[in-house]
Amino acid sequence: MLWFRLLVVVAVLSAAIVVLIPTFCPAWDVPFLGNQRRIHLGTDLKGGIDLVLVVDTEEAIAAEVRADVAYLRSKVGEGGLRGADVRKVGPTGIEIASDAEPRDVVRFVEARISSYDHDESVDRVHRFTLSERWQSIYRETATRGALEQVQQRVGEQSCVERPIVERRSDDLIFVSLPGEFECE
Repeated sequence: MLWFRLLVVVAVLSAAIVVLIPTFCPAWDVPFLGNQRRIHLGTDLKGGIDLVLVVDTEEAIAAEVRADVAYLRSKVGEGGLRGADVRKVGPTGIEIASDAEPRDVVRFVEARISSYDHDESVDRVHRFTLSERWQSIYRETATRGALEQVQQRVGEQSCVERPIVERRSDDLIFVSLPGEFECE
């Protein structure tokens, strides 16, 4: 009976060692295990680094508004609004000071940039705000672009094995670089 127990223990230990060989010695090939892959340890067991990147989506929106202001300034002469002053107001607003009729200013803006809502016209000053829909589109575009850029840069590094780059929320990107690595 003792020999039987000893034989069972030796058989179980032998099987465990054979199954775990690819984990510790990936160069060793165990033909009867098929395409078994070695166990990949995470950053908590193997070392490495986890990063959470925050995309500045508000700056992306502000950059779009600045570009729209520059575009409208370049088109003021064409729209019959000679002498109009176009400037950025707040993070998502455009203000146009002009002696033209309010409806003419609104038509001028709508004909060139349809992503703004007309807020008010007071004393020949006309205010427009970037619509919520377009703010959402610009946020999404900024986050998607940042995600693609991080994936490309991490993918270019051949010294990082099995990196994880994924979007976690509207403006958060999670990056996990497991293991010890030295990139040149």
